Amino acid sequence: MHRGKALISHLDSEERDRISASRDFKIPDWRTGDVLKISVADSLSENNIKEWQGLCTYSKARNNIRATCKINFHLLGSNVEYGLPLYSPMLKNFQIAKLGSNMVRNKLNHIRDMNLSAGRLQEPIIKGRNFKPRVGTVKKEQ
Repeated sequence: MHRGKALISHLDSEERDRISASRDFKIPDWRTGDVLKISVADSLSENNIKEWQGLCTYSKARNNIRATCKINFHLLGSNVEYGLPLYSPMLKNFQIAKLGSNMVRNKLNHIRDMNLSAGRLQEPIIKGRNFKPRVGTVKKEQ
């Protein structure tokens, strides 16, 4: 049926679909510059779940099983950058808290060096004069 890289790509897409079907949440269409809210398990046996909310500063292979994002948030007086693979069994929930403008690069290395305040790391990056928000649904907390 397939050979070489085509076979590996086919197996990766089947595995990604299997993981997505087994989860109780769906990964939305996220971009760099959005404010993301993620829930991650410390260990699968203890079931301790931690929630982090911060600015997405890196995205890689968004439609692949190797999809990765890094979020930057404020913790105990310093900026922390946390990266995670999106198809990891440790990921328990993934939401977009605020949408950005989708007009920024895939890597924003300068954000971690800027030492932004906690409030600034909770605001999406909006770039462009005639900003029109992306079409998407963001669930409001009630």
